[in-house]
Amino acid sequence: MLIKNATVLLEKIDLQIIEDKEKAIAIVEASLSRLRPVSLAAITTILGVAVII
Repeated sequence: MLIKNATVLLEKIDLQIIEDKEKAIAIVEASLSRLRPVSLAAITTILGVAVII
């Protein structure tokens, strides 16, 4: 899951750079757009493992 999230984040950054955005702005915007999906996936995984323990 970690590799997939990193790949998607890098893809979003690359797409925004191609759209002529500055690198710093592209990184911030892509990170903010991926924060919720990554957080939800992590929380779901932690809760699923917590039930087993």
